[in-house]
Amino acid sequence: MLYHGAMILAKDMLAIRPVFAVTVTYGDRFSLVQRVVEGALKAGVDRVVIVDNASEHTSAEALREFASHMGSRVVLLRQPENLGSAGGFARGIQYAFEAGAEFLWLLDDDNLPDTFALERLALAYAYLGSNPLNVLSSFRLGQSSQARILVSAKEEQLRPNAFMTIHIATLPQLLSRFFHRPRAWTAFAPDSVRFPLVPVPTATYGGLFFHRTWVERVGLPNEALYLYMDDIEYSLRFAEKGGKLYLCAFSLIRDLTPSWNEGDASPWFSPQASETRLYYILRNAAWLGRKRATILPLYLAHVALFFVFFFLGAIKKRLPWPFFVRRLRLYIRAVRDGLRNRLGHLP
Repeated sequence: MLYHGAMILAKDMLAIRPVFAVTVTYGDRFSLVQRVVEGALKAGVDRVVIVDNASEHTSAEALREFASHMGSRVVLLRQPENLGSAGGFARGIQYAFEAGAEFLWLLDDDNLPDTFALERLALAYAYLGSNPLNVLSSFRLGQSSQARILVSAKEEQLRPNAFMTIHIATLPQLLSRFFHRPRAWTAFAPDSVRFPLVPVPTATYGGLFFHRTWVERVGLPNEALYLYMDDIEYSLRFAEKGGKLYLCAFSLIRDLTPSWNEGDASPWFSPQASETRLYYILRNAAWLGRKRATILPLYLAHVALFFVFFFLGAIKKRLPWPFFVRRLRLYIRAVRDGLRNRLGHLP
């Protein structure tokens, strides 16, 4: 029985060859990306493409030495400037596609895959019929939104004309979250999984697994978005072109560093939250929502509702007036830039 199962697994793994992992790094993060690359190779990828987004000198030198030591299994693409996640993944995906990858597996530079993460993606892909239209996403342990999906099989739907998750149809839920502390999902027990494969409307770069034909269908990430929401926009194109996205519960990835807003229910009000991040998220969300809107006045009403919630939250949290005014100006500028198609990298 074990022999039979091993033969099936071996066949499934062969069917997805070659697999290229693509990761993007920046700053001083060599110690992280080294572990991710070694983990991806241990999981069974054929090659790892590292896009070095103008890392600091020490990390850049270490990356060069590491790639040289690893030989043909690791390709290093050094960029003279930081292209953001959108530009970095665009370069990596393009290289993997042109180099003959049959499947691509995207990983953030702190996404350490479990030893069996790729095998389980192969099994899930085979279980779904080995159809290239199916796109999979590994489960990132510690991501509370993904944990909720796997336990309940419920995902916040992408409603037409919504801004972020704000929509008149979900107003009762939004008010409930606003006035009550949301349930914490900091811990996740694998035995609590009820749905090993759950359809999802979008996915992040971290763990995204897809057939090479998708590069021909949807192209590359939109570099004008630079940071944040670019992965959501990219995965939306898969769905718009007939793809079916699934979150795979047993293909595990462990984040080596916590997400910047994980555990913070209100990053919009937090002095510790990066204002650059908040700007890109809001700007790109405004642009993407406007692009997908079918009833513009309704969409703009949902944008206005975001500011109502921000105002009420500021009162509830007793934000200092100067801080409130600064954040309000930032959010207004971000939304205005997104609605007016002012994209690209902040100067």
